[in-house]
Amino acid sequence: MKHKRYPIFIVILTVMLLNSLACTLPQLLSQPEEDTQENELDTLEVTSVEPLELQTGEPVSLFSGFVDSQGGLIQISGTNSPIEGFSISIPPDAYHETVNFSVSYLPILHHNLPSDLTIITPLIRIENEGIYAQDHIELTLPCLLSTDQFAMLFAINEDNGNLEPLSLVDQDETHIAALTRHFTDFLGIAVNKAALEALNIKTEFVHGVHTWQFANEGSYLAPDGYCAGMNLLALDNYLRRNKATLNGVYDNFNNNHTITPDQPFDDRLAMRLVSVAQKKINFQGENTKFWNKVQKTQDHTLTYYAMALSLKAPSEPQYISVYSSTGEGHSLILYGNWKDRFYVSDPNYPEKTANRFLFFDRSTGKFRTYQSGPNARNLGKAYPHIFYRNKYDYLNNSQLVILWSELTAGTIGDGLFPPTSLYLQTYQPATLGLKKRASIYEINNATSFIFVDKKDMSGLSRKMKLINILPDSAVTVVNEKGKKVAQGRDQISIPLTNPSGTPYLFAFWDQLLVRNQPVWIDGRWITFYQSLTGIYNGGVCAESESEPHRWELNIIQDTTGYVSGVSYFHNCPGGGAVNYVVQGTQKPGEPTVSLTGIKTGGRGNLGESSAYQVTFTFGLKQPLTPNFAP
Repeated sequence: MKHKRYPIFIVILTVMLLNSLACTLPQLLSQPEEDTQENELDTLEVTSVEPLELQTGEPVSLFSGFVDSQGGLIQISGTNSPIEGFSISIPPDAYHETVNFSVSYLPILHHNLPSDLTIITPLIRIENEGIYAQDHIELTLPCLLSTDQFAMLFAINEDNGNLEPLSLVDQDETHIAALTRHFTDFLGIAVNKAALEALNIKTEFVHGVHTWQFANEGSYLAPDGYCAGMNLLALDNYLRRNKATLNGVYDNFNNNHTITPDQPFDDRLAMRLVSVAQKKINFQGENTKFWNKVQKTQDHTLTYYAMALSLKAPSEPQYISVYSSTGEGHSLILYGNWKDRFYVSDPNYPEKTANRFLFFDRSTGKFRTYQSGPNARNLGKAYPHIFYRNKYDYLNNSQLVILWSELTAGTIGDGLFPPTSLYLQTYQPATLGLKKRASIYEINNATSFIFVDKKDMSGLSRKMKLINILPDSAVTVVNEKGKKVAQGRDQISIPLTNPSGTPYLFAFWDQLLVRNQPVWIDGRWITFYQSLTGIYNGGVCAESESEPHRWELNIIQDTTGYVSGVSYFHNCPGGGAVNYVVQGTQKPGEPTVSLTGIKTGGRGNLGESSAYQVTFTFGLKQPLTPNFAP
């Protein structure tokens, strides 16, 4: 680390090594998975907090220097400043390149925090070119607190100015130690412990409204679950989009089908989104790093106060990590507190009626063990260790913006999930005594419906055979009522129950089992139609050999639903005729198609009186209308 020397302070550089620390924590009292008590937060009004306003003086520079991939320790010493002794401990490989750091402080002249919150520092400004660290960086602030006070370090969100409590490592009357991976302006805030112990607070975050509509089932990309991805994106949606509803918004998003609240496996883009977020976190590595830093300081009383203050200061939902005795983690959202119950949203329990909480037992000074699981299919896991976490320890703002944009574009997960596709095996009717011949048509990933020629159905009792091309996978097929109609690995057969459109959900499952259960790969709705392609006509009219019927429609329909062709009307005898070219697109689920007809010729009374442009309607069970020669 290179640095400039200033006469008013000393910079100390050390190389930090991460050591794996082990300790055994006692097993705690178990909490049942379901609690019959009502949610006490329902009796509270929402607690609102005014947006933070600070008036500061001019910045005072304390340090400027460089940190390379070897890491180091920046310590403010000999400056006689209000943050004398403040240190930034940067582990090796936190940065892959050399980063310029600067540290300054700004005196706070005025603020609008509630009177029971005390700011114990000036505004601490740390700048590092906006580079997000690859590992947790520990900040240590010396302070002087009374025994009845509790304090934390808070970052100020650059986008909305909200207070963001940092992940707490340790705190007592002499210092605060916290973790971060991004740098901005920071504050130290203290409060009387009695105020936290008496805290009853309800944020505007509502489980079942601001959370996903599906459960933490896991996927091909995140086979053990995507709880962190679900909760981080739910929190980001809530904060970024002004507390906008999330539940149901991305139900079946961009899947060309109506919403299906009781069928989660067609929420393909949303499930891909949370899976990609979970994968980007490298959750196992992040858990290990955090666990190595905090396990030696696990103090349930500190966690209790940290959770209470993280709710009180900004009145916003917060991120909670719970760990098993072996360090396996699970993710929760903290959204309210009633005395010793901290109410949480658990993605394993997405139902709006779920009543989940962390209970602090004052008689023991410990949280009761929380019961849940790595995913919704593997419950019954004990999590005795509970920590408040800052959500930006995992994904930074730019990563979150990219994830949402890829969801909107429909490209989220492309190249990460295996491509899924089906082949439709059809048959051509026997001709001149020859056997039926098979033909194969691909239903590619971008197509939500395909048209099946009525000739292809001959001899199949209206059954269609589909071939799965994804190896080591199985396909489950359900109808719109949620009833499973087929399941198989290589070939499956489904009925065409409605020629005007039979929709089926095809869910793909990886057969490389995780915990003896298959994991989700993809879910797509495909609506099968009987094609409109053909020649249709009315009664015979022998007046003209070139137009032998009173009306005729000759059309071709492609696999996108687009219909094109020609039509004529012959008002015989002696009433004249008119000809049209027609085109239109049949919408999924619609038994008929609207065709725009443009007149190309005619003769006699009908040719002269008919309109130049006409909108016709046609379906397999409905003749062409309007009909000029019925």
